[in-house]
Amino acid sequence: MTDGGHGPVIETAEVFGAHRAGDLVSLTLIAPEIAEHARPGQFVAARVGDESSAEVLRRALFIAAATTGGAHAGTVTVVIAPRRAGSRWLAGRTAGDRLDLVGPLGTPFPLPSGPSPAVLVAHGYGGGPLSWLAQTLVAQGSPVEVVLGADTASELYGEQPAKRIAERVTVLTTDGSAGRTGPTTDAVSDAIVRLGAEVVYASGPAAVLRRVGELAQEHAIRAQVAVEAPMACGIGVCLSCLLPARVGDGGFRLVRACVEGPVLEAGRVRWGEFA
Repeated sequence: MTDGGHGPVIETAEVFGAHRAGDLVSLTLIAPEIAEHARPGQFVAARVGDESSAEVLRRALFIAAATTGGAHAGTVTVVIAPRRAGSRWLAGRTAGDRLDLVGPLGTPFPLPSGPSPAVLVAHGYGGGPLSWLAQTLVAQGSPVEVVLGADTASELYGEQPAKRIAERVTVLTTDGSAGRTGPTTDAVSDAIVRLGAEVVYASGPAAVLRRVGELAQEHAIRAQVAVEAPMACGIGVCLSCLLPARVGDGGFRLVRACVEGPVLEAGRVRWGEFA
């Protein structure tokens, strides 16, 4: 579902610019229709390859920013970790190249009805959608604290934008190459207490999201998480992104991460089976 009930569109986007930061690549794409309706937590599904090498399955890319005004009006930004053939192809796009996109897709992060202290937790390129969410929350009057983590410094994303708007930014890396040494979730409890947080938002691998959910439960606050799953079609048809979620009667059912998610209440996901 998309915010405001607006359905996704198919749009041929032109690459406005490409930027490499460590092991990650961000692409700014001219896609005015998608930009107009996108919200933090949503994603686009990008066709991979050219006419002679196109792959059947699209790649789901979280939207890290969308602009509808100013110098970069009508653009969306996506962040890519070029680990496999498809993502490496996408990361190799340069200014003037074109990409076939479908979007915006998925359910966005729910925003509070008024100012609400929030802790944002991101691991690796999960910092993309969280950076945009932080800007949105601050603009609505919510104090924000950000925890950014990665396995190593070259996989961090969003530190500088976060420092410009957040009350505090804590950086952790598993190997100690940036910030404190330790897992991303080591700083979450302290941040919740320090800020008096009423909600936690998170984006990253399942293990991080699961732990964030546990910590939020310990502090009796909500946790909204953007799950990473193989969302090939993006519209709930291919069923490649099924994950088990709890329902009100104590049972569970399989939900589609691309439609009912990717943003879900952390407590709903049966993480052991999902992982």
